[in-house]
Amino acid sequence: MEPCEGIVNCCCRGRLKFASFIVGGYSAAKVAEPRHALCGCGKFSLLGHSSPLNKVTATADENEVAETYVDEVVHNPPSESNVGNRESVCGAIPSSSAIHTPLNYVSEVCEMKAAMRQVYDNVNLGRLNRSFKESILRKVNITADWPPSTLHFDVKPFVPYPLREKHSFYVERHIRALLANEQREKRTSYIIEAGADEILSMLHRADPEGLRETCNSLTKRISAARSWCENVPTVENVYKAVIDLDVEDLLTMARLLESKRPRAMQRIFANGIVGPLKSDFVVETLRQLKISHHNPPDLHSMNVRWVVPVELVAVSPAVDAISVRIKAAAEVAQLNGRIEYFIAYHADEILGLRSKHGGVLGEARICKMLSEVVAVNEWRANIPSVSIIAARIDALSTSDLRLLCNSMFVFVIFH
Repeated sequence: MEPCEGIVNCCCRGRLKFASFIVGGYSAAKVAEPRHALCGCGKFSLLGHSSPLNKVTATADENEVAETYVDEVVHNPPSESNVGNRESVCGAIPSSSAIHTPLNYVSEVCEMKAAMRQVYDNVNLGRLNRSFKESILRKVNITADWPPSTLHFDVKPFVPYPLREKHSFYVERHIRALLANEQREKRTSYIIEAGADEILSMLHRADPEGLRETCNSLTKRISAARSWCENVPTVENVYKAVIDLDVEDLLTMARLLESKRPRAMQRIFANGIVGPLKSDFVVETLRQLKISHHNPPDLHSMNVRWVVPVELVAVSPAVDAISVRIKAAAEVAQLNGRIEYFIAYHADEILGLRSKHGGVLGEARICKMLSEVVAVNEWRANIPSVSIIAARIDALSTSDLRLLCNSMFVFVIFH
């Protein structure tokens, strides 16, 4: 292979000749004589080296150096170790990831094709592979209520790594379509299960139009009760699923619904009918909602309808009563949490003001401290009133305030 030539310039302005050989699309430099007669220091630096794609040629001024150089090239071809060692001339050896050789390109293409075969049966039609679909559904575990939105669900981790750079959007679109279709089927089954008694009564009448109207009514009521905004099955989806369903399965669903619905009413409502909620149910629901002084940020937009059991989701009065009363209980719980947080946040200051002013803390001072807490925590709504905070502070003993001061000091130190 014909070598390209270049000039190495020494630090004391001596000139050394080097050869550069094209190896795998890149050049490897070899110096003719490290200690040339023109320069005795033995140190040199590279003025320029050949491009990975273009050969750079230079003309030597010293004929005797050229003869020695050519003789060495012809009779002593570069060994593999010399070719690979470019650090002495070109600096640090580039990493393998930075070198885009034809071999690496072929490897990337092979990995991409293998990933495509793993994901798709037919790339042109965009039909996902069955095993790939099953693996995705096993990992995500779609239900009628989760995820709340498949459009905003992060599916990028499920895209094979070789396809993420160029084909991620294409694959993500098909994965989202898979999740949406699966959730639509789950919601269709949920609607039939929740309204099995109404569907069965229409089947006994042998009224196809009445059955279709019942399916439409159930779909609207249950989708509103569960706050489904997307992937809602159509009336035709529900109607076709009912027609294809085995009658024995529908009878079993209806019997279970008839037996479980009264028990659910007794477990949730104090009198067994739509009205006040039982305290045990409220406490358990608030625990599930994880109500605190900072959660949720916007209580009015919080969805609490998912706490309604499937046995009652088709009973609109029960759904509305549960939703309204649970949201009111959540509002009270958050207010209490924010009052307690405010008192703990300013416990040392409240204790100092109480000792100075004989146990009386003015509302103007409380209003100023409350503004600070609201600004720090960015509370937008459901802010406790100053009068309620003042009453709670007055009811709090001095010893309890001292305990709050100590606990807040420990919290700051160790957190």
